[in-house]
Amino acid sequence: MITRPLRPADLAAALVVRNAVEEADALPIRTPIDELEEELTDEGVSWADDTRGVFDDEACVAYAWTRLPPGATEDGWNVHVHVAVHPDRTTQGHGRALLEWAEARGIARLAALGTDQPCRLTTFLNDTQSRAGRMLTRAGFAIERYYDELTVTLEDRPPVDAAEGVVLTAWDADVSEAARRVKNSAFEDHWGSVATPATSWKRMVGSPRFQPEMSTLAWDGDDLVGVVITNLYPEDWPVVGREESFIHIVAVLASHRGRGIAKAMIDRALTASAAAGLTHTTLGVDTANPTGAHALYTGLGFVPTARNAGWAKPVHPPA
Repeated sequence: MITRPLRPADLAAALVVRNAVEEADALPIRTPIDELEEELTDEGVSWADDTRGVFDDEACVAYAWTRLPPGATEDGWNVHVHVAVHPDRTTQGHGRALLEWAEARGIARLAALGTDQPCRLTTFLNDTQSRAGRMLTRAGFAIERYYDELTVTLEDRPPVDAAEGVVLTAWDADVSEAARRVKNSAFEDHWGSVATPATSWKRMVGSPRFQPEMSTLAWDGDDLVGVVITNLYPEDWPVVGREESFIHIVAVLASHRGRGIAKAMIDRALTASAAAGLTHTTLGVDTANPTGAHALYTGLGFVPTARNAGWAKPVHPPA
């Protein structure tokens, strides 16, 4: 058994572990290899320093990575950690060992910042992942936030009034940078949010998963004031038993909230999804979102279909 940094050539082997965990834990997703590659090539991740894989001969049996976001949240700095162990190897101590490595690496990354702001390690689990939750609890992590996934049946949804004084259009690549600024501004008061860098935004809207016609821009005169980003994840459809779009971002400038813009943008995205032959749309929401987004979505006919938890552990990097 060998533990070493992951390499690009290990992607397929690591994906076997990821998909096996998703199946064993009844997660409503099946991560494709390009998405795993995006995680491991993020600008906040170094293959050599921020990844580890456990290998039994050529087979990957577990892996972990850490990621430092490009900025601090309103509550301080976070390092995200991810640990995955093949379900056939969960009693061999690999998860605990990799979590200890990830914690040490995360603390080292935070120490290098030289910050006096609060620091935490963070991760996410679906509520079906009880074994991983017990491991996190033993390591000193605790749940800080819940996130619901909500789904609507496209042929059975309530009518939505138009937003007065606002024009809705499909995505326009020429205003991509303006849309990024709207998203970052709109999310400033969202818990745990970090501004999306230009490089990450370009990769997101350049992905084959991104759906321009199912995405929406909201204009008040010449000013862009809202954006909805919609993706497709067809690899998940056999798992969830429906062909659906996924609304990844809903953002309205604080100055324009309360005017029905978010509802109208989402309704346009749902109409476009139905026109493409899809049957459902899903989105995720912080259950304690300060803008009342959860109630807004349920008012549009969305119902809960899954729940994830945000876990965190406060740490104190050495000065």
